[in-house]
Formats: sequence, C-alpha cells, structure tokens
Amino acid sequence: MLQTDTEKREALGSEVERQGAPEAREGGASRAPLRVDGTWDMVHDDWRGTLRIHPPDQAFEGVDGACVYRHYRIDGTYTGNDGIAHPVRGTLGGKDSDRRRGEPCPQSSHRIAFTIDLGGGQPPQPFEGYLFTHGGSGMAGRTWWAGIPFGWYAIRRP
Repeated sequence: MLQTDTEKREALGSEVERQGAPEAREGGASRAPLRVDGTWDMVHDDWRGTLRIHPPDQAFEGVDGACVYRHYRIDGTYTGNDGIAHPVRGTLGGKDSDRRRGEPCPQSSHRIAFTIDLGGGQPPQPFEGYLFTHGGSGMAGRTWWAGIPFGWYAIRRP
C-alpha cells in the first residue's frame, strides 16, 4: 500500500517518539517528549504569520571533541499576510552555547533554530529560540534582519 507524504511524516514522527524524541532534561530528570510539529501563530517584530512544522523525521549526532550532540532536522512553511508559503528549515536540540551552567558539553533538547526563506534574492532569515518546556504551548527567541536583532514568539494552535 502506498503512503501519502502526510502518512509517511506521521509514521516517522511516531517512530522518532518511540526511539527517543526530543525531551526536556534538567538535572538528569526526563520529561515527556517535546513536540515541535504542528501549526503555530507566529509574531516576529510585529510581523504576523502562520508557522507550520512537520514532525522531525531524522535524528543526527554531531561530535565536537569529546562531546556528542543530538539534534533533529525540522522543516515546514511560514505564511505571512501576503498568503505565500515560504520554506522553513532547521533543527531541534543539539549544542547550546547559551547555557550558563558550565557543562563540558552544553546542549538543550528544547532549543530550536530555523530559517525562513522569504525569497527576493535575500539570504534566509535565521531564527533561534527555545520551546516552552512546561506544556509545550509556545516558543520564543530572537531573529536577525540585515544584521539587526529582533524578538519573535509563537503560540501553538490547539
């Protein structure tokens, strides 16, 4: 039986959850897997749009010296007021240079980094942030446009 792209993504998302989906960990404690997939109402510097993220479909491990960093590839679309869907590509988890705990291998499973390709001959716009770990209803962070930092946030639709 042939699967649609949606069915493949759903099956892959379930497989990622079974094999160890991204989890919030503090002090060695493990919580329920964080879900980044879904539809989000997003605002970046008062520009409003809809962010759709597909379930993570591939896990990767990167090595930096003695450190091993695990992250998941994400993709999706961002649709602004113009109604045009722009490609989104990024990662969830992995190395986290913003941590301030002095760990030899700083990483966060709730860190998200992605780009939105808005076209027009400009490079994709980078976004970095963190998923809310208590309930997973939001995420927030910073972005840059023409080298200037701006804030952004997104709230998961029910």
